Amino acid sequence: MNDKRTFPVVPIVVLVALFIFVAMGLFVPLQEKIDDLHLAKFVQKIAATDRIVATKQTYSSHKMMSLSLSGEDARRVVQAISSARANRSLVMVQSPPEVMFFHGTNVLAEIIAGSTLFSADGRHYKDSSGVLDRLVYTPLSKMIYKEEMKGVESQ
Repeated sequence: MNDKRTFPVVPIVVLVALFIFVAMGLFVPLQEKIDDLHLAKFVQKIAATDRIVATKQTYSSHKMMSLSLSGEDARRVVQAISSARANRSLVMVQSPPEVMFFHGTNVLAEIIAGSTLFSADGRHYKDSSGVLDRLVYTPLSKMIYKEEMKGVESQ
């Protein structure tokens, strides 16, 4: 006689899988809300920005290139960051520019920025307005391209 009781494995596996899917479904929106709260705090830090400096190194010569924005352009970048949304599926470009926010000579904060995606305080966001691309990423990329072409032409 065999007195061992057996439990049906399939219902237990299904329940565990269901629990995991429900937990994940609740976890991601919660994380995005937390990220949005962190972004709100970050925006408070950069609210007084009067100048933005974006820097990136050239590929072949390793020369550091920079782009400076002030006035209305700086305010537009701050506004774009404030309207960004959490992005849990971040894919950044290789070697993205560093963007520093200044008030006078004081550094308020910095981000790592691609054309639409950026990282602030270790959290990832998406700028759907296109402002980061138009005012920071594309102009800086064009400067780097021109610098790289000078090096190629001089060889």
